[in-house]
Amino acid sequence: MAPMVTAARPITTNPCICLLHADELSLPPTPVPESSLRRNAAVVTTPSEKLQIHSALSQVHRDLAELDVALAHLESVKTRLLLKRKAFQTFSDTHYGALSSIRLIPPEILTEIFSYLKPHQHYSPRGDDLLSTHICQQWRQIALSIPHLWSNIRVNVSRGHIKPTLEWVNAWLSRAKGSPLCIDIECCHLYFEDDWKLLLDVVVPHSHRWQHAAITFISGADISRLYKAKDHLPLLETLDISVLESSQSEDGYEADTFEIAPMLKSVSINIERSFESWSIGRLPFTQLEAFNAGFCSVPCAVGLLLIMPNIVSFAAQFREHAYPATTYISPRSLSKLEDLDIEYSIQEELFLNHFNFPCLRHLKYHQSNLQHAGWNPSLISLLQRSSGHLKSFTLLISGERCSQAGLQKLFRFLPKLPHLSIASRRDTNTMLGYSEIIECLTAPSPPNTDVYRALPELRRLELDYASGFEAQAFVDMVESRWRSGSAISEVPTIARLKSIKLRCVPSAAVFDSKALDRLKEFAAEGLDINVEIVEGLPLCFDEGICKGKEKFEGY
Repeated sequence: MAPMVTAARPITTNPCICLLHADELSLPPTPVPESSLRRNAAVVTTPSEKLQIHSALSQVHRDLAELDVALAHLESVKTRLLLKRKAFQTFSDTHYGALSSIRLIPPEILTEIFSYLKPHQHYSPRGDDLLSTHICQQWRQIALSIPHLWSNIRVNVSRGHIKPTLEWVNAWLSRAKGSPLCIDIECCHLYFEDDWKLLLDVVVPHSHRWQHAAITFISGADISRLYKAKDHLPLLETLDISVLESSQSEDGYEADTFEIAPMLKSVSINIERSFESWSIGRLPFTQLEAFNAGFCSVPCAVGLLLIMPNIVSFAAQFREHAYPATTYISPRSLSKLEDLDIEYSIQEELFLNHFNFPCLRHLKYHQSNLQHAGWNPSLISLLQRSSGHLKSFTLLISGERCSQAGLQKLFRFLPKLPHLSIASRRDTNTMLGYSEIIECLTAPSPPNTDVYRALPELRRLELDYASGFEAQAFVDMVESRWRSGSAISEVPTIARLKSIKLRCVPSAAVFDSKALDRLKEFAAEGLDINVEIVEGLPLCFDEGICKGKEKFEGY
């Protein structure tokens, strides 16, 4: 069918008769001198002048009435034209949308696009998931038809208003259909325990669909309803349990709720008092690959690792308690463990001496009071045994300042380390001994090529800003690592730095213009530089141009 063509209609500009006549109206001449019209004028009008004034006023009043009629007519015409314009605009918008190329996109493509709204993290707020439902009816229907877009259920019952909350939880569970679920539920106060029970009654019957579960509750809260999930966890892969304000005498009702979960690989336990002070019950330890014990004792950590032969990643914060000396035993080899994260204990050697880690790739270690205690011999021994295959080492330093000699002693056992991160605790006013760290990391310049070179294979360096930071010394260190590793360097045994990150900088003002110019020069040559500012926009050096990016949220 050929498209219908309509001739363009000429736009008429002829006004209507009433408007034309009103537009021709003019004021009559004044019948008396203007001086007599002034206020407080002493001139007295004559009877003849009064008659002329009455006649002029009668004519003006008739003209005013005619102008009022014309204005009312204009308002009526304006109202009709505005309504007509609105109708024409609606017609245009509706039909123009039919020509939009986005209408040509098949629903399957939109479905794939909307699937990227699902967050990468297991647990996230609901806002992003709802965006696609607020655009148009078509998009809403497509979004509602994507089950996995509604599979993240995150609820904190401590905020009250449980009835509308349960309504949307049920709605999302229905929209998710049979897709695996990510459940993040939280109760932080016993005042909301009744709401907590109602929430458990809704989500626990769907435990057979749980893929990732995070459960946080206040000590003393009734969690007996969790027991209904026992033997109904075929898809569960990660489990995160947090108990707030735990007491020494508590025991959990869910003693063996998670004992049978064939897909469970990762478990994280966060008990405020300590891991062993609250019974989390039996877990399928032999199949676990990642375990975070939170606060626990050294004997507890040792006992856990002895029953987890397939463990790949382990983390623990050791309590600073003294334990009876144990008789020496041959170290147990954990052949699959690659990631180890341990925090300081006065007797952590009881832990390190129990094991060999032949496949250790990533080590995070926190020790304080370095000046007084020095480096733990067990740590040095561990680094010696792992130096050939260790890929990253994160060192958290708090307490006393660390000496350059102490750092050099530590770094001597890491000749092949490619990635180093030195950090401080965020909750303490830590003195890192910054000048010693920077000096130790600075590569020697000719003719001092025989001087000790720390971490000759270092490619990636991350540092926290701390007291004692000097911009020029920092830039000198970066330059020594960047230029010494270049092709023209006279010190070829030092690897060229690829990236440098400086975290927790209070403000960009710590760098003067000279230091910034040098950093921009290194970035233009190819060095990846990232300076993260706590208050303000981070400095990002892209091809030699210093610019800001989104606000840094923390490390």
